[in-house]
Amino acid sequence: MLFRFLYLAILCTWVLAQPTLSQQVAITVDDLPSHGALPPGMTRSDIARTILKSLKDAHAPKVYGFVNAKKLELHPEDIEVLKLWRSAGFPLGNHTYAHLSLNASTADEFDKNVAADEPELKLLMGWQNWHWFRYPYLWEGDTLEKRHVVRQYLKEHKYHPAYRIDPDVALKDGGTLLDQMMEAKHIRFPQNGKPYEQLNAICR
Repeated sequence: MLFRFLYLAILCTWVLAQPTLSQQVAITVDDLPSHGALPPGMTRSDIARTILKSLKDAHAPKVYGFVNAKKLELHPEDIEVLKLWRSAGFPLGNHTYAHLSLNASTADEFDKNVAADEPELKLLMGWQNWHWFRYPYLWEGDTLEKRHVVRQYLKEHKYHPAYRIDPDVALKDGGTLLDQMMEAKHIRFPQNGKPYEQLNAICR
């Protein structure tokens, strides 16, 4: 029930190993410090404590919380959620400042939104690595140009993108499977489409 209010994503990343293919699974929580309406009689901190206790009881390692710091403008008290996350020993990453969709914005607007999220991450993570990035809605842009520009920005700023599905891993000859499918026009995304949902359907 509580996970209606703080979206829990299972991030399944396939890692190419030499010489075999291995599978790694990580647990991440998007949209910190808040998501959705509050249940009666509970605060954001109450929800965070419940989730963190469940994760600790399950011996979950390094559960990244991906932050949209703009939410603190309206509810600055929700900084307590992020402090609880850090006190539990879990790291934080960048989910853009305002949960901006790359499909609905320019690459420049998106890059600036990524940068705007960084001050809170630096403050809360200190010397530890906060350079993990998760695309809002898992949308990486509705054009190849956007995808390439933003990926270059993330690379130049030392970010490690947290992907969800294996068709987006790097191919040996460069690029990704999704890039190649888009270039070959095997799939086309509408202006406000959901690339990963479409790609998942194709790859099943």
